[in-house]
Amino acid sequence: MKKNLFLISLTLFLILPISALAITEEGSSVKVESGEVLNYNLLKIANTIEINGEVNGDVIVAGGTLEINGPVRGDVLAVANLVKINSEIDGDVRIVANQAEINGKIFKNFNVFANEVRVNNK
Repeated sequence: MKKNLFLISLTLFLILPISALAITEEGSSVKVESGEVLNYNLLKIANTIEINGEVNGDVIVAGGTLEINGPVRGDVLAVANLVKINSEIDGDVRIVANQAEINGKIFKNFNVFANEVRVNNK
């Protein structure tokens, strides 16, 4: 199981768009504030990633916790312990996680590899 999870994670990161690689930050916490609009791809590595603003691009993250509360106008690729999506995602969503909770709307494809998945239809 761990070998499969590693291979899936590695595959996700090998297929990342090259344009997103210029916007990498590392740290313990990343927060996109409510009302903030990012007009580029967001690539983050952190323990906690919280997106409350709007992202007009892809969200590509690795970390302990990812919470998306604002709209994303591109794809979401995430490797994390806990992923919560509470907003609209216009693109595809691909998640590798221990727990995934989807409370928002995903307009394209949704792929998840997780021990526990909760999808709450609205």
